[in-house]
Amino acid sequence: MQMSCLAAIAVALSSSLLAQTTTFNPAESYDRTTEFTSRGANGAGPGFVSQAFAYGNSAGLQTLTRSRYVVQSQAPRGRERWNVGTTLLNARGEPDYAGMRTYATNLQLPGPGAFLVTHTQLARTPHLINHRLEQWHHVWQFLPTTAGSGLLSVHMSQSAPFNSTLLCFNNSRHREIPRTDGSPSQQIVERHAWSTVANAPTPAVMNRAWRLETQFAEVVLNGYSDNAIYNAPRCVNPNPGYARIDPDFNDTGAGSPPRNDNYRWTLAAGSAWNGGVAVLFWSTTTFPTGVPTPFGRLYLDVLDPLFALGPQVMGPISSGTASLSLNLGAANNPLRGVVANLPNFSAQAAAISRTQGVRLSTLMSFRPKLVPAGFRAGAATTAAPVSIRKLASQRNILVRNDGAGTLSVQPKRGTRKIGPATIVPERCAVRVDLTAASAATSIEIAANKTTPVRFVYQ
Repeated sequence: MQMSCLAAIAVALSSSLLAQTTTFNPAESYDRTTEFTSRGANGAGPGFVSQAFAYGNSAGLQTLTRSRYVVQSQAPRGRERWNVGTTLLNARGEPDYAGMRTYATNLQLPGPGAFLVTHTQLARTPHLINHRLEQWHHVWQFLPTTAGSGLLSVHMSQSAPFNSTLLCFNNSRHREIPRTDGSPSQQIVERHAWSTVANAPTPAVMNRAWRLETQFAEVVLNGYSDNAIYNAPRCVNPNPGYARIDPDFNDTGAGSPPRNDNYRWTLAAGSAWNGGVAVLFWSTTTFPTGVPTPFGRLYLDVLDPLFALGPQVMGPISSGTASLSLNLGAANNPLRGVVANLPNFSAQAAAISRTQGVRLSTLMSFRPKLVPAGFRAGAATTAAPVSIRKLASQRNILVRNDGAGTLSVQPKRGTRKIGPATIVPERCAVRVDLTAASAATSIEIAANKTTPVRFVYQ
């Protein structure tokens, strides 16, 4: 197993992990452009807006040490106030605004205008993220006032509409550019930005990304979609927005011009790791909850064929970071089709230093295609699990959870459960071993939400 590689490195270097000062490692989710300022669908009244972080793109993030965003007020005295915090999903698969945990409250601008707000107090009193195996949300809560209500908003960028030919260089708007995919073919709506709706009982998905910068104490692995044509000239290339979690490696969206992304991973470890090196591991499947190791939690499936490729050298850590690019070559390179049809692509890095030891990064996963070749799509709810016929010769089943929520995979014979259920976290793929469930005749895929949790399987 490849874990022996990490173990050997750790023995050769220092086996102890030294205490570190507070670190501020960015976890990218925003494409660094601003198109609008918005309070979501709250109208003139109070309410909530939030930005989601799916488990597959944030597993391992725990200690929030800094956040930054832009708030704008039109009120003469900037009277409206707001709170910020985090929350999880409720049973309906929506952000649980009632269960919000705040890290700053009763905030108010000094007057009208746009202000960059940085929460430096988090360095002294970090905000801990309560993880489940699904998405969590960063939340802004707008508070009611007697005057000036409805005039406070947060800067944001907006995802593109359903248009496979919309490029950054020919339109000043819509710069997130996730892949066009599916049947019918349309641009993917990530469902990662939400808002309460005035006079409505439930919140709604907003097809946008709030301008939010978050930094964490953990060693963070970020992903970026690399395409100099689609991101030029108004967008940052490589793109850290929604394109990073649904890139297009093989012109799946039939773009004009054709879209053939490459990819880049960047490790953010902090200056204490300068002079060390970083290596990167890949896999298509993950361990459901990760496996604890002396170096942190390992999320990648060590039996996966991609993991068997071994560590990819990212290079020396300088200015607290190291990067590695995956360049798939020309548009007709067969490797593009291979990568585009992987069921999932997950990565995790290791930072290695003589003074700091070895530390595993957070998890970074993306979907090369909504329904890869040979896979079938489904959706389950708490009331309507999906039953799949199990062949007598079947030794495993691969399930990718597209969210929002958590799935469980249970072998059964009639109504009788055969062995334990396997959990599949959101935006992760898990290969479920069925060798001990030879007596099973079906596989039940169940969800923990009353609204559909979507998945693909093979």
